Amino acid sequence: MSRHKKFIAFCLKKARKNRIDNYRLAATIIKGGRVIAVGVNSNKAGCLIDPLYENKGVHAELDALCKLSEKQIKGSIMYVAGWSKANNMITSKPCPKCQEYMKKFDLKAVYYSMPNGEYEELTI
Repeated sequence: MSRHKKFIAFCLKKARKNRIDNYRLAATIIKGGRVIAVGVNSNKAGCLIDPLYENKGVHAELDALCKLSEKQIKGSIMYVAGWSKANNMITSKPCPKCQEYMKKFDLKAVYYSMPNGEYEELTI
């Protein structure tokens, strides 16, 4: 199994445990081959107060980013994966607002799951 598929599978496992009653997503930030942060989506207000990001809840990507400093994030890789309400794998491409926020950090790469079990790289 490739390292990308390994970390997508890790995200799927974390997302499956999420108790939200909607789509369940998880984002994992990796640096030096190690997990340094995991975030999940939530209906609760998140830690981020930014005019760019106006959601009432928090997305998994931002939940993970908020757990780290800019220095920790620099050069890291993010993986995002999730499940539908019907427990099917979904396209977990970060939303446009999350993509804009990710641009503020020096992430090396972002990968997200596809419904067929594969993954794609996001250009940010």
